[in-house]
Amino acid sequence: MDMITAYQRWVISLRTPNTMRRYQNNVKRFSRMVWEKEPWELTFDDLNNATRLDIKEKFYNPLIDKGLGQETIRGYFPPVKKFVEKINDLKLFDKPINADKFQFTGQVLPSKKQLISRIEKVEEELAELKQLLSTYDYDRR
Repeated sequence: MDMITAYQRWVISLRTPNTMRRYQNNVKRFSRMVWEKEPWELTFDDLNNATRLDIKEKFYNPLIDKGLGQETIRGYFPPVKKFVEKINDLKLFDKPINADKFQFTGQVLPSKKQLISRIEKVEEELAELKQLLSTYDYDRR
């Protein structure tokens, strides 16, 4: 079996036309961004050698830079993981691919307002610690 057949079998296994369309579009976009290939052109080495850092730098960060939200980006990962799992189920390669690395692990990033608030609290705590230290008598032990 080749990758194009595996891809076609994966598409056929999807339940509804809407799911087919959405999953295909998501996997194509992911594949094009991470490997600059169509999903059916991927090789064992492409999938096996991809790291979470590759995915972050080539897929996640560019989408964040375009202004896409965490939940939108999160939606891309289940189809990719399902596609890799289907490849493994079909035993397309001699060794299975770790599908878990294609799972969304991004944390929801704090807003600018939340970060500023945290900085202000840390600065207040630091000022209190400095004040406390200024009362210490270093000659006494």
